[in-house]
Amino acid sequence: MAASQRLVTLTLDTSDEQSIKEAASKLEQTHPEGIDYLINVAGTADEKFQPALETDGADYIRVLTVNTVGPFLMIKAFVPLLRKKQTRTVVNVSSVDGSIATNRSGQYGEQAGMQLAYSCSKAALNMQTSVLANALKAEDFTVISMCPGWVQTAMGQRAADEGSQPELSVAESTAKQLALIRRLTPADSGKFFSAAEDKELPH
Repeated sequence: MAASQRLVTLTLDTSDEQSIKEAASKLEQTHPEGIDYLINVAGTADEKFQPALETDGADYIRVLTVNTVGPFLMIKAFVPLLRKKQTRTVVNVSSVDGSIATNRSGQYGEQAGMQLAYSCSKAALNMQTSVLANALKAEDFTVISMCPGWVQTAMGQRAADEGSQPELSVAESTAKQLALIRRLTPADSGKFFSAAEDKELPH
């Protein structure tokens, strides 16, 4: 079957639980046999790249809603479809900015004290990954967090120093992510990986 015949596109808002439930219901109609993978990639960052104490409360809530609560609601809605297959893999796209150990090391200099909402949302996403990995362990699910690396996207460019460029093209990053995803097993569940560096990262 051609890819055009297998591909189904659905519109949903990951900050709206009802929208997510409706999308899951529509997918169940088109794919009653279930799905192998759920990749939570939608995300957002702070409105401004600024010192932590200048973070606006409403912006903080917005980022947490999209980056942390959204992936949870997606998993909750799509787990029934994942249960129909043996692969049962969930990938939450996170960021090295969500590593508490890396932030604490100070290797990013003054940037370690900036972009509070985004960093905290990704740290929370990593913990959420660990909790859900434990919750779904008995069913042989694989639930991981994955940093795609510094990619040449609009978000990736925001924190770039003047004159510098993100390291990976979208195509390069995608290839590295897919390579990592394809070799995951339930033994990896709960872990946090760097697709760009092909290694496990500290939480």
